[in-house]
Amino acid sequence: MPFIRLLIMVAAGTLLAVTAQADEARLVTADDFIETLSKPTISDEGLPDSVDGSQKPRFRLRGISTAARPPEIAINIFFKSGSVEVADDFSKKQMAEAGQALSSEILKPYRFEIAGHTDSIGSEAYNRDLSEKRARALKQYLMDLYNVAGHRLETVGYGESQPVADNDTEQGRARNRRVVFKRLD
Repeated sequence: MPFIRLLIMVAAGTLLAVTAQADEARLVTADDFIETLSKPTISDEGLPDSVDGSQKPRFRLRGISTAARPPEIAINIFFKSGSVEVADDFSKKQMAEAGQALSSEILKPYRFEIAGHTDSIGSEAYNRDLSEKRARALKQYLMDLYNVAGHRLETVGYGESQPVADNDTEQGRARNRRVVFKRLD
């Protein structure tokens, strides 16, 4: 009987944690995706043209690249612990926004990396594998429900290797469990 009570308390705590995470997370809309991921990148050939059409002067800094990173956007999709199953309605809405954006005419010419990230709970190898599985599950969802062509989506699992917050707190771990879409071309 004490074991059942403990199990119920753990399940309730997990449900409350997921609900609190969703309350703190901001829904990234399809328009946010499109605006962010359709921005031009700066090539390493020089800076973008100025308003009057003239090329800005080039410069090089020793050891520092002046090339811009491709546009990317991070979203929170909450999964059940150790699983690729989505945990809540917020995450389902977030996935739908991503699907609407990636199937839009504006983003159709581009390819994207779907990068899965985890917190540091569990082994490094386990987290890398789990993050890859979650990225692949999201890719399959986008292909199945939004007809996003599979050749436009590459998946990678970074596991716990690129944290954006402290893994010592639940809030930090929640921020680290994320998916990042990065434009590849």
